[in-house]
This record gives sequence, structure tokens and C-alpha cells, in this order.
Amino acid sequence: MCWPIGDLLHWAWGSVCDDSRDLTDADVVCNQLGCGNALQLPLLAPSGPGTGTIWFDEVECSGNESSIWQCPHALWGNHDCNHKEDVEIMCSEHKELRLVNGKHRCEGRVEVFYNGAWGTVCSETLETRDANVICKQLECGTADFIDYDARLFGMGSGHIWLDEIKFNFKY
Repeated sequence: MCWPIGDLLHWAWGSVCDDSRDLTDADVVCNQLGCGNALQLPLLAPSGPGTGTIWFDEVECSGNESSIWQCPHALWGNHDCNHKEDVEIMCSEHKELRLVNGKHRCEGRVEVFYNGAWGTVCSETLETRDANVICKQLECGTADFIDYDARLFGMGSGHIWLDEIKFNFKY
């Protein structure tokens, strides 16, 4: 779809109201973003109310649409909502990384959030340079040490999402 250049100057990021929202609508959005399917879970860290224009209201996707734009909805910008009703979605391909049971957020057992659940990372072959990648991703500087014994930070539970981690480095 093409718009005259003058019309593009009026577009801005906004939100979608949760009126009539269901898992089918969320699935269309996750698929549009290439992020898997929508999960029917409470969000790990709700982002809170949005700001700006509420662009969509009364969205009614059938599930066959390839984007939210193709779903029936009220006219763009027409709504009876406030930002407390903004839609928040978590998709199955959402991944997070954290360190747990340490003295601070940059110390502890490595855990990964994947497919709606926290799980562990098992790797007796993890090297310092691999640990440095994890620390860098968590904005924690470089690794001071690697502990392969569960006694220091406790034994994990749930799925073991990753094993035998080896990062490929290109210099």
C-alpha cells in the first residue's frame, strides 16, 4: 500500500485497545512478527499503559489473516478506550536470560525463558569466552568465574533448555 509522502508525516507509534481481544487476535500479531504463537500466560513484566494514539479498537481476527491490518476493526484512531486497556502479548518465541540465586542480578545460575517457561542451562563445557557472551547480553561486564557445581547457586528445576553451549566466534 502506498501513501502520499505528506500522509506519512502524520503516522506515529500507538497502541491497540483490548476490547474484543482474544488469543486468535494475539496469534495473528505473533505470526506477523515472526515470533511464533501467542501464549495465554501473564506477562513476565507487564509494560504498563502506553502513550500516544490508540490506533486499533474492536479487533476481530479470524486467524487466517497474515497481519493485524487485515483483521476487521474500528476505523483507525476511533476508540472508546484509555491506555489502561492497551493490549500486551507474549509470543512463544519470546526468550529471556537471567542469573538466579546470586547476591545480585549479575551473579547466579543461568536460566532461560523459552516457550512460556523458565528452564536451566546445562553445560559442563562452558568456557570463559562463552560465559562472557552471557554476561555481555545481561549487561554485566565480563565473567569472573564459572561454577559447575550446583551447591553455590542451587539446583535448577523445570526444562533444561540448553546443553553443551558453544558460541562460534569470528575474529
